[in-house]
Amino acid sequence: MFNKILDALTQDSSILKNADFTKCQGKELFCRYVGNHFPCERITSVSSDPIQKLLAFGFNDGKIFVGRNEFCILEHEESVHPIVRLVFEEGHGRIAAINNQNTIYIWNLNHENIKTRTIVKSDYQKSIAQKGILHIISNQSNILEAAIPNLSKWLFVSFKDSIRLLNVQNGIWSSASFQYYNESDILIQMFNPSDPSLLLFVHANGFIGILDIRKSKLHCSTIVDKRAQVACWHPSGDYIALGCEDGEIIIYKSSSLKVYAKITAEERMSAFKGETVIEFSNMKWAKSTMNTTIIIISGGCSKDFDKGIQILQFQKDNFKDITQLQYIDVSFKITMSKC
Repeated sequence: MFNKILDALTQDSSILKNADFTKCQGKELFCRYVGNHFPCERITSVSSDPIQKLLAFGFNDGKIFVGRNEFCILEHEESVHPIVRLVFEEGHGRIAAINNQNTIYIWNLNHENIKTRTIVKSDYQKSIAQKGILHIISNQSNILEAAIPNLSKWLFVSFKDSIRLLNVQNGIWSSASFQYYNESDILIQMFNPSDPSLLLFVHANGFIGILDIRKSKLHCSTIVDKRAQVACWHPSGDYIALGCEDGEIIIYKSSSLKVYAKITAEERMSAFKGETVIEFSNMKWAKSTMNTTIIIISGGCSKDFDKGIQILQFQKDNFKDITQLQYIDVSFKITMSKC
């Protein structure tokens, strides 16, 4: 079951079409695997490499789990703060991790000292990888977003008033810098995956805009009357999905930021088919795949250690008709045991 979730997140559409996610046994196995063999530390970031089929989790204690069936644990003696961003250099075996102290750690996943192990058979609290770290870059300014465009060696790092480029191979900043001005606190910043010169930003006051870095001007903008918590671009760059704190998902066309579709929390909850689950209104992470399928992972909790995952699939032929959206029933209530 975990592999099916990973395949869904790494753009394998055949798995989505053929997988039977409704079997009780599959759900129980998935819940047991996640609940018993992941650390009780809170997951603070998630990323995936669709080329190498890798999934990475960043934790509240600074550790990083990377792998597929088996996971290696990346930790450094200086990395004890929550990992808030994980960015793969897709297909090249490097990952950039950013903690809440604005320090960037770049790991070489191909390093011989990084050995993969099965979480089930090991004590995750033991140190696995002190080596394999390529670069550690500290910053005084708050990092808001980071992304590596396809086939690029540059990590685009956005701050409140500028964007800088970091070479992930040598850990050196480029002399190029893009300056811009923001009038209020930014909740979300996210680069267009097909064109990193376009930057989506969402302000605390509800203002949403797409900045064209090359032209140094606003590409388009709109206002949302609710607080956004998470966003994702479609890999084509044509659509943006915004998850709001009331549980609603709004899909925009990126060319104009006009609303394309809306899914309320009630419509999402209908995917649970009457099962007893917690209400997922507090969205944590969003991921989109290339086959016009937008995947939203949402997690909310009525208790400190209750987690949930929901995956929604939007078929291309009925993408515009909100009443015809097809839901994949991959909704779980997962209880993480306290340590």
